[in-house]
Amino acid sequence: MAAKSKSTRSIVPVPTDLLIGFKQYTMAHPRLKEMHEQVLCSIYEPGGVSLLFILGPTGVGKTTLISRLMQQLTSDLRAELEQNRERIAVAAIEAEAPALGNYYFKQHFKRSLKAMGEILVDYRLDTHRHTLEARQQGLIIVHGTTTAAALRGSLEESLKRRRPVAFFIDEAHHLSKVTGMRKFQDHLDVIKSLANTTQTLHVLVGTYELQVLLNLSDQLSRRSRTFHFERYRSGQSSDVRIFQNIIWNFQQRLPFSKQQDLRQHSEYLMERSLGCIGILKGWFVRAAGMALEEKADSLTPSHLKKHQPTDAEWRSIATALLEGEESLRDSGAEIESLRLRLQEEVSATNEGRKAEALNGLRQTSESQSRSPRPPGKRRPHRDPIGKK
Repeated sequence: MAAKSKSTRSIVPVPTDLLIGFKQYTMAHPRLKEMHEQVLCSIYEPGGVSLLFILGPTGVGKTTLISRLMQQLTSDLRAELEQNRERIAVAAIEAEAPALGNYYFKQHFKRSLKAMGEILVDYRLDTHRHTLEARQQGLIIVHGTTTAAALRGSLEESLKRRRPVAFFIDEAHHLSKVTGMRKFQDHLDVIKSLANTTQTLHVLVGTYELQVLLNLSDQLSRRSRTFHFERYRSGQSSDVRIFQNIIWNFQQRLPFSKQQDLRQHSEYLMERSLGCIGILKGWFVRAAGMALEEKADSLTPSHLKKHQPTDAEWRSIATALLEGEESLRDSGAEIESLRLRLQEEVSATNEGRKAEALNGLRQTSESQSRSPRPPGKRRPHRDPIGKK
């Protein structure tokens, strides 16, 4: 008897073309629009600051925010850019995470120059250094590398010449990849120096790890401004209503012939995505891909359940998110303590000034009560006249 062949499930490639439109779709939800307006106003009127920080959890929409801001700035400056072809409206890079050790600023400068539209960056040489080497060794150096200092100089010249309104650094928390706090301060000083020297506002966008940069010095606090790109919270009814609308908008752009109203599962979707639109969208993409592979006519909760963020992923993101929000939250007790300390300092200063004033008046009164007679001069009195 012939053995029965095991039935194998045919693997049908997921029709990814059907999801292209959904993947490219970005929704102008209220949190995104609010951050867009706030940051745009600060770019056009920085008020003396040279650095802007945008902090938020992973998947909240920070990269989408950068893209929308760049489009807006380019549109606003279109007339001027047409007259001055050398100028650019804005430039952006993604800070590269170092494979080993510290953040690699030489690569940062190279990527920045390319973002500025500078060509042949990889072929630039430190002519002076290579000429000296050639003379010493009797060689002609054809291939070589430039130094970080030379690349930084080129970047400064490019920023001054091309005059972007803002320079964005996405994933800026990678700047914190250092072996010591001193180098951490040095990394930030490089960015701050570039911004000041070139008069170019730098916008650093990243997760809550970037917050460490904010606490390095009071000078940095004076020359920077921070924006918190918050998630939607399940404990706020207004946020829940907005999140339900976002779920419905996502559903309308999925390529299915039928729709199950997933808004009734908003509590589950909001909790598992932590109220972050980017996490929710990625979750929908994975689940929709599975549903299309199965040739389902709608996206169901079972599809979402199978592709929800794993417990390990959810725990890691939730922990970082809560710690970051807690560190940014204003502490009423701490502020009140600082206020009392300042009041005590002012009170002590005023008391000291009063004591000094009273002491000065006392000394003046005593000096005025005494005769201003020079040394050796007698007191005035009547001398006896005649003999007794």
